[in-house]
Amino acid sequence: LFDNCYLFPGQRGAVAEYLGKLIGKLSELHHAVSGEVYAVDGRTLHIKDFTYDGQGPAAYFYASVHKNPDKRGFRLRDENGSPEVIRRYRKEPVTLTLPEGKTLRDIKVFYLWCEDFDVNFGDVKIPKNFPYPRPQKIEPLKGIHGISSDNIVIVDAQTLLVPNLSYDGEAPDAKFWVGQGPKPSPQGIRVPDENGKEVPLRRYDRKTVVLTLPGDLTIFDIGHFGIWCEQFTVDFGHVQLPQGLNIPPSLKMLGISPQSKLNCEVLQDDLAFEVRWAVAGESIVLQLVAKLGDKEYMSFGLSGDNQKSVMVGGDVVVAWVDKNT
Repeated sequence: LFDNCYLFPGQRGAVAEYLGKLIGKLSELHHAVSGEVYAVDGRTLHIKDFTYDGQGPAAYFYASVHKNPDKRGFRLRDENGSPEVIRRYRKEPVTLTLPEGKTLRDIKVFYLWCEDFDVNFGDVKIPKNFPYPRPQKIEPLKGIHGISSDNIVIVDAQTLLVPNLSYDGEAPDAKFWVGQGPKPSPQGIRVPDENGKEVPLRRYDRKTVVLTLPGDLTIFDIGHFGIWCEQFTVDFGHVQLPQGLNIPPSLKMLGISPQSKLNCEVLQDDLAFEVRWAVAGESIVLQLVAKLGDKEYMSFGLSGDNQKSVMVGGDVVVAWVDKNT
């Protein structure tokens, strides 16, 4: 399963505190350095209540593949993605991402390092084979009204990815539904659809959807997920959620406001052709969006030629509208 990477600046949220898996406290060596360091996922660290007086002349966040915190390590950009000398902090939340190609499997120590004087201001050791949080696959959704899916991915503590979801759309008041205990009931909670709306579900034909739990609700508060007919109180199909999952916290739980749920790139303005994507599990989920007329198509993928766009020999997804269906 995948290692996420979060680099979005934002504001502190109100979700119940879960910051990932605790690695340990920073040693308090110099310049009032302190804080608790958590593994968010394989490439992301979060420091709770980070404090540093800002008086070091050339202090940076550092990590190293060696056991000792010294100049052989490498810099980490700060919580805003800046490579500059770090500022003063007063019991602040700080989320950091390891450089490209590095994971918590590689590094043995995280620390604050002064490059001018080769001094370690404070560090925490990372145990070998540390079990950092990662997304988890659970059972697929199965039920009546043609409901089926591939294995559901719990992306983080507030996000579910349901791959290849199918549902015939014929029920009058079907909703995505969660609640306490192993089975759905009228006391459950609606989950907004992939567009953030709490409306009766439409037909799905092997569509991959990303769902966010409402408000401050987390995976740790619920015992099941499924599709429920609210009007007639009927369970159309559900899965039980394992307890005690070692999964990443959501961005909101880290006090970070993401700029958008999905990444997006406009490929052609005239057709409003966009490619949207999100990383989930071992997959990158892509959506193609465009205003298409009859006999028009859109495509996206790897070209068969490194120098220009060529479909022959490439690996391309092609989509179009069939007005007859």
